[in-house]
Amino acid sequence: MHRRFTTSREKLEKNVSEIISRHICLGIERDFDIFVAIPVMADREIFSTLESVSECDTFGKNVVVAVLLNESEDACENIKEENRKIFEELLRVSKRYERDNLSVEVRHIRSVPKNVAGVGFARRVLMDEAICSISKKCKRKDELYELLHRKFIFSLDSDSTVSKNYFSALDFVDLREADFGIMSFAHRFSEREDVKEAGVVWELFLRYWKNSLRVCGYKNAFYPIGSLFAFRALVYVVSMGMSVRKAGEDFYFLQKVMLFSDVVEVPGVYVFPKAEPSLRTPFGTGKEIHLFVSGNRDRIEKVWNFSSFEALEEIIQNIENPPDIFFDFLRENPKFQVQYERLEKLKLKDVELFRKKFFEWFNPFKVFKFLRFCERIYGRSFIDEEVRKLIMKMDEKGYIQSDELKKEKMNLLDTERKPEIYGSGMTESRVCRYEPLLAFLRKVDDYLSF
Repeated sequence: MHRRFTTSREKLEKNVSEIISRHICLGIERDFDIFVAIPVMADREIFSTLESVSECDTFGKNVVVAVLLNESEDACENIKEENRKIFEELLRVSKRYERDNLSVEVRHIRSVPKNVAGVGFARRVLMDEAICSISKKCKRKDELYELLHRKFIFSLDSDSTVSKNYFSALDFVDLREADFGIMSFAHRFSEREDVKEAGVVWELFLRYWKNSLRVCGYKNAFYPIGSLFAFRALVYVVSMGMSVRKAGEDFYFLQKVMLFSDVVEVPGVYVFPKAEPSLRTPFGTGKEIHLFVSGNRDRIEKVWNFSSFEALEEIIQNIENPPDIFFDFLRENPKFQVQYERLEKLKLKDVELFRKKFFEWFNPFKVFKFLRFCERIYGRSFIDEEVRKLIMKMDEKGYIQSDELKKEKMNLLDTERKPEIYGSGMTESRVCRYEPLLAFLRKVDDYLSF
């Protein structure tokens, strides 16, 4: 199963040199097996996150937890002041989170140029630091590959706690002879009813999207959530790391990595992000929850009709002779059309190579664009309606095998949907409608990841 990717020593050294040349040195000297990168911007949840990480079993690994407070040059005074307070407090208390083989390093970068400031920049500075540290400890050039292959970077968010077996993700990825692991997750919901509802709907949206991709046969159906990632330092160097985006850096990083490395789901190891409204990034969990509670519910409460995924499935099953909807999509996207026409020439020479290159080309971004295109054809529908269609399809295709899941599935599908709960003033009823569906998809994800 494993295709351990190779790269020339010259290419590896060149990439490491470029990473070092762009890097803002944080001066982290301690050796590690696992480097945990946590960007922070005015978020006091970092204390709960560090407490959670400190309680984890390290399984004999040396762990460096690197925390980077950061702010743009045009950040408001409230953010600057809160960052300063958190930084000073962390310096005072960070030792309480340390153990013999787990150390905490806290840094603060101020006045980041506004054109690059954001979570992508902060993640990249931290992860570049890990590569620089490895490079400094490399005694001989011929051992660089093995060092980068052996050492891991874990990506975490400042508001995400973890299960006590968090660091076992390294051993699982190793055992599977893979390069990149994506852990399980479950949001921590607010006690405020409207915020809780928004969090439940957001997570249900994510699980609907990912499992619909899975059931239609798309092989790269993974959660592109940065706080779930654990990967070899080698992967980071070969890909040249994170982009400096204000959001979505995790999506594009994973998309790059999929092209050359083995990505696996890590079962039973959990990250627990906090589902709260936030405007720190232009999209993602915080922004979507903020919009939902502000009245813009349809962005996530109405989702792509499941027919859009069935259209995608038809393309995946017939890539040598795609259906008309695929060519309609290409006509709407001339750049994609030119790329596909160039790719199609391979079909006459080598069908297997064409299939391989097609799926490399038809990446998650293009799939997202295709689903957006399908909105005009199939529309969007309430999320609970479409999740029920997904569950029926998963059952039909044999994804739901355990007796417990089969019983729960029957109970869910037998429950009559009542349109009146979508009227005003019925928020609590809506939460009750969504929670059983979310609980079921969580169980399905757990079952299928083992």
